[in-house]
Amino acid sequence: MELSISKANTFIQCEMRYYLERVQHWKLAVEPPWFKYGTAVDDLLAVVDTEGLEVARTKIKDYYPNDEYTQVDIDYLLTLYIMKYIGEPFKPVVLDGQDGNQFKIYQDLGEDVTLHGYVDKVHEYNTQIGFTERKTTSEAINETSVYWDKLYLDPQIRAYAMGLTEANIEPVNLCNYEVLRKPNKKISVMFDRSRAETIAEYKERVGSLLTKPPKQTMIARKKVFITSDSVKWWKDDHLNTAERMRHCEEKSRTKGDRAYRRNHNSCDSYGGCPFRMYCSGKCDLEQIDFIKQEEV
Repeated sequence: MELSISKANTFIQCEMRYYLERVQHWKLAVEPPWFKYGTAVDDLLAVVDTEGLEVARTKIKDYYPNDEYTQVDIDYLLTLYIMKYIGEPFKPVVLDGQDGNQFKIYQDLGEDVTLHGYVDKVHEYNTQIGFTERKTTSEAINETSVYWDKLYLDPQIRAYAMGLTEANIEPVNLCNYEVLRKPNKKISVMFDRSRAETIAEYKERVGSLLTKPPKQTMIARKKVFITSDSVKWWKDDHLNTAERMRHCEEKSRTKGDRAYRRNHNSCDSYGGCPFRMYCSGKCDLEQIDFIKQEEV
């Protein structure tokens, strides 16, 4: 069985959602705006790493060609990132013949289960190989924020540590979290787009935050040490998840979707499940206008 991190996480979150998304191939008709934003920031920070800030700036409009205000927001974050971490030691390195940015791992977990995924950046720090995991969020990321407590439980960094250890031969157990908070008017009135008569005024206002930043933290970095015990726990847990997937698949041959359990506690997770109306019996899948079934 080939298992991706997102595939396993969806099954763990809710078996029914996994069935609808991964087996029946129901998807959101339009990509969620927060997903697009995170992808853009990830990609552009990789450009900053390899080609510099000015080149990254020229590529912002490729992601938001018709939204100049979001272009300004992302430009602000990229510039702030350079200002905060100029001269920083976390540079991408070549490992096992692969470039450090978007490093692909393909890990044999045993029991005929393989795992694949992409690490945002593999880097060297004080002669030690580690990796960077980047997040974008609308939540507060100040030092005392509860955001960090949740982030440290992120299971995928254990998968990355195991895959990178195999590629590096030596143990890789240092994760460098970089978190960027998405600009909004709750952080600062300077980000209130309704107050801007022109894009030039908005750009000037946001640019002024580079010299007088808001009290809320916009970019934060923390190092996390990954223990061998937590990696073992993660591996055992995902082998168990793969076995449960096989069991559900076998049962579905006679029971159909009833082989997959609904987890009602996850309905509001990650922006809300798109299948809530279907699972609550309010409508059929075909009646939900913001999802579609892909042809396979």
